[in-house]
Amino acid sequence: AKGRAVGSVPLQLVGGDDTNPAVVTEHPLIDLFEAPNPDLTFSQLLNLTMVNLDNVGGCYWWLRMRDGHRRTQAEIPDEIHPYPVTAFTLKRRPDRVPAAYAYLDDGVEKYLSLDEVIAFRYPNPNNPSKAMSPLTAVRDGLELDSMAVRFAKASFTNMGEVGTIFSTDTVLTEEQWTAISSRLRDRHEGVDKARRIAVLEGGIKAATTPMTRPSSRANSRNG
Repeated sequence: AKGRAVGSVPLQLVGGDDTNPAVVTEHPLIDLFEAPNPDLTFSQLLNLTMVNLDNVGGCYWWLRMRDGHRRTQAEIPDEIHPYPVTAFTLKRRPDRVPAAYAYLDDGVEKYLSLDEVIAFRYPNPNNPSKAMSPLTAVRDGLELDSMAVRFAKASFTNMGEVGTIFSTDTVLTEEQWTAISSRLRDRHEGVDKARRIAVLEGGIKAATTPMTRPSSRANSRNG
C-alpha cells in the first residue's frame, strides 16, 4: 500500500532558486524518470523501492550507462535499475573508506563505483553499516514479547523456579528420598497447589526463597 501510494506521486522537477522557483517541463532527468529502464515505469520504480525498503530495509539504484562505461558524478545515467540492499556488498579499503559496491553476476563478483549507485537505507541501531526494515524491527519486538510470555507460562506450569528448599541433617536412603520427594510433589507441585500447608516430619526443615514472577512487556501494557 505504501509503495503504491509513493508510486502514484506525480513527478515534478523544479528549477530556479528559493525566491523564484520554476517548474521545468523539459530536461534529461524528466526523460529518465518517465522511463527509468525498458522494464519499469517511474511509478513502478518508486513502488519497488518502497517494497525493498519495507521488506529488507534498503534499496540500491544502479545508475547504468547503456554503452557500458563507468558513470561519472556529473553524468545523467541512461537507466535506473532498483535492487534490494542484500544484492550489493560495500567493499572497504584498509582505512575503512568505502571503495565500491560488489555484486554477483552469474556467480562472478563484479564492482560498481560509488558514482554508479544511489543507496536508500533505513538505519540499523545494532549495526550502522547494515540496514533494518520496519518489519524486522516489529518482528524482533513481537518475538521478545512471545518469548517472555512463554517463559512466564513455563515457569509457573513447571514450577522450575525454586520456591522452597527442604533439608535434613541426616543422610537419606534412596528409598526415603524418593518417597519424600513423591509426597511433596503430589501435594505441592504446580500452580493449582500453591501455598498449601506442609507438615514435615523426620527432621526435615524448609527454607523459602523469594520467587520473582517473570515479566513481559505485554504484562506491563496490560497491567
